[in-house]
Amino acid sequence: MLSHKESYLKEDISKARMNVFEKIVNYTSVFEQIESASPKVRAFEVMPKYSDRRSRRTVTADDIDEIMENIEVLCELPGENFIMAYSDKPDGLLHKFGTDSDEAKEYVLEAEKKVKELAEQEAEDKAKEEKRKAKKNKNKNVESTEVTVPVDESQVSNTAVPTVDVLEKTALVVGELIAANEIAEEKEEIKEELNSDNEGGKQ
Repeated sequence: MLSHKESYLKEDISKARMNVFEKIVNYTSVFEQIESASPKVRAFEVMPKYSDRRSRRTVTADDIDEIMENIEVLCELPGENFIMAYSDKPDGLLHKFGTDSDEAKEYVLEAEKKVKELAEQEAEDKAKEEKRKAKKNKNKNVESTEVTVPVDESQVSNTAVPTVDVLEKTALVVGELIAANEIAEEKEEIKEELNSDNEGGKQ
């Protein structure tokens, strides 16, 4: 805007009597106003290469595909971002071919289609990200859950805890039972042998 360049040939106007933008138009750009009012927001502009920069964060794009690609990349940046994208079409096509031209109509339809696809893709990506975060938080809550088992203190205080003596006596009793069982088995075996000997002697 008011870049001191001839609009058709894009040549510098070297003998301009004054910088019209600085002397007359001079204003604070919308990008500066946004960042000043909302410090957490970063303002970007996506512009053709020949355009003058009005933002501290300018990305160049010369056709609709480059514009969409750059917007998609900027949308992936963290935090809050304001993005303003400008295309010199269909304005240039309207001047060159006329307002009812097929060229202008085709461009508008193509641009609308690409903008719609980008918006739908961004909405889908956002939904997936929110779902992923919700799942992550759910898993985090499960991992950090503490299970508390209520205990009746009266039962704990009245419960006799086995001492070492009791445990030793219990082991001794169990050992004696095993030994007694083994002795009983040996007695039965001896009886069977005696019986078989007696029966053999009688014969």
